[in-house]
Amino acid sequence: MDIEGAEWFVFSANSGAPLKKFKEIIMEFHSIHDESSHPRYLKAMQTIHAAGFKVAHVHGNNNAGTYRKGGYKIPDVVEITFVADTPALATCENPKHNVLDTVNIPNIIEIPDSVLP
Repeated sequence: MDIEGAEWFVFSANSGAPLKKFKEIIMEFHSIHDESSHPRYLKAMQTIHAAGFKVAHVHGNNNAGTYRKGGYKIPDVVEITFVADTPALATCENPKHNVLDTVNIPNIIEIPDSVLP
Protein backbone atom coordinates (compact mmCIF):
# COMPACT_ATOMS: atom_id res chain seq x y z
CA MET A 1 0.00 0.00 0.00
CA ASP A 2 1.42 3.33 -1.05
CA ILE A 3 -1.12 6.06 -0.36
CA GLU A 4 1.21 9.03 0.08
CA GLY A 5 0.86 9.69 3.80
CA ALA A 6 -2.76 8.59 4.35
CA GLU A 7 -1.52 5.22 5.61
CA TRP A 8 -1.04 6.69 9.07
CA PHE A 9 -4.72 7.71 9.24
CA VAL A 10 -5.95 4.35 7.89
CA PHE A 11 -4.08 2.31 10.49
CA SER A 12 -4.43 4.65 13.47
CA ALA A 13 -8.23 4.97 13.04
CA ASN A 14 -8.78 1.24 12.51
CA SER A 15 -9.44 -1.39 15.18
CA GLY A 16 -7.10 -3.82 13.45
CA ALA A 17 -9.78 -6.50 13.02
CA PRO A 18 -9.86 -6.18 9.19
CA LEU A 19 -6.09 -6.73 9.09
CA LYS A 20 -6.55 -10.28 10.37
CA LYS A 21 -7.79 -11.21 6.89
CA PHE A 22 -4.24 -10.79 5.59
CA LYS A 23 -1.02 -12.76 6.03
CA GLU A 24 1.26 -10.03 4.67
CA ILE A 25 1.15 -6.24 4.47
CA ILE A 26 3.66 -4.25 2.45
CA MET A 27 3.59 -0.54 3.26
CA GLU A 28 5.40 2.64 2.37
CA PHE A 29 5.31 5.02 5.34
CA HIS A 30 5.80 8.74 4.65
CA SER A 31 6.76 11.89 6.59
CA ILE A 32 8.76 10.27 9.35
CA HIS A 33 10.14 13.77 10.08
CA ASP A 34 6.74 15.10 11.23
CA GLU A 35 7.20 14.87 14.99
CA SER A 36 3.77 16.36 15.70
CA SER A 37 2.30 13.23 14.07
CA HIS A 38 4.44 10.73 15.97
CA PRO A 39 1.56 9.86 18.39
CA ARG A 40 -0.56 8.91 15.34
CA TYR A 41 2.35 6.93 13.90
CA LEU A 42 2.71 5.05 17.19
CA LYS A 43 -1.03 4.25 17.24
CA ALA A 44 -0.84 2.95 13.65
CA MET A 45 2.10 0.69 14.47
CA GLN A 46 0.39 -0.54 17.66
CA THR A 47 -2.71 -1.42 15.60
CA ILE A 48 -0.63 -3.44 13.13
CA HIS A 49 1.22 -5.20 15.95
CA ALA A 50 -1.99 -5.95 17.88
CA ALA A 51 -3.42 -7.58 14.74
CA GLY A 52 -0.60 -10.13 14.97
CA PHE A 53 1.91 -8.71 12.50
CA LYS A 54 5.68 -8.60 12.88
CA VAL A 55 8.24 -6.73 10.83
CA ALA A 56 9.89 -9.02 8.27
CA HIS A 57 11.77 -6.43 6.21
CA VAL A 58 12.59 -2.70 6.37
CA HIS A 59 13.93 -0.64 3.49
CA GLY A 60 14.84 3.03 3.74
CA ASN A 61 13.63 4.76 0.58
CA ASN A 62 16.17 7.33 -0.60
CA ASN A 63 13.75 9.49 -2.60
CA ALA A 64 12.70 11.91 0.15
CA GLY A 65 15.78 12.77 2.16
CA THR A 66 16.42 11.98 5.79
CA TYR A 67 15.13 12.98 9.19
CA ARG A 68 17.77 13.66 11.82
CA LYS A 69 17.09 12.85 15.45
CA GLY A 70 19.85 12.76 18.00
CA GLY A 71 22.78 11.12 16.29
CA TYR A 72 20.59 9.24 13.80
CA LYS A 73 19.71 9.88 10.18
CA ILE A 74 16.44 8.13 9.34
CA PRO A 75 14.95 7.98 5.84
CA ASP A 76 11.82 10.15 5.64
CA VAL A 77 10.09 7.37 3.68
CA VAL A 78 10.37 3.79 4.95
CA GLU A 79 9.07 0.66 3.24
CA ILE A 80 8.10 -2.12 5.65
CA THR A 81 6.94 -5.68 5.06
CA PHE A 82 4.84 -7.11 7.88
CA VAL A 83 3.97 -10.81 8.17
CA ALA A 84 1.50 -12.57 10.42
CA ASP A 85 2.15 -15.64 12.56
CA THR A 86 5.87 -16.02 11.99
CA PRO A 87 8.60 -16.66 14.52
CA ALA A 88 10.81 -13.75 15.47
CA LEU A 89 14.20 -13.45 13.81
CA ALA A 90 17.25 -13.80 16.05
CA THR A 91 19.01 -10.78 14.49
CA CYS A 92 18.51 -7.99 11.99
CA GLU A 93 20.95 -7.73 9.14
CA ASN A 94 21.77 -4.79 6.92
CA PRO A 95 20.75 -5.96 3.43
CA LYS A 96 23.38 -6.20 0.74
CA HIS A 97 22.41 -5.14 -2.76
CA ASN A 98 22.69 -7.45 -5.72
CA VAL A 99 21.21 -7.24 -9.19
CA LEU A 100 18.50 -9.79 -8.40
CA ASP A 101 17.39 -8.03 -5.23
CA THR A 102 15.10 -5.35 -6.66
CA VAL A 103 13.43 -4.77 -3.29
CA ASN A 104 16.60 -3.15 -1.93
CA ILE A 105 17.85 -1.29 -4.97
CA PRO A 106 17.90 2.48 -4.29
CA ASN A 107 14.88 4.29 -5.69
CA ILE A 108 17.05 7.02 -7.15
CA ILE A 109 20.37 5.59 -8.31
CA GLU A 110 22.08 9.01 -8.63
CA ILE A 111 21.90 9.83 -4.90
CA PRO A 112 23.31 7.88 -1.92
CA ASP A 113 21.12 5.13 -0.49
CA SER A 114 19.42 5.69 2.85
CA VAL A 115 20.80 3.55 5.67
CA LEU A 116 18.69 2.68 8.68
CA PRO A 117 20.30 2.94 12.13
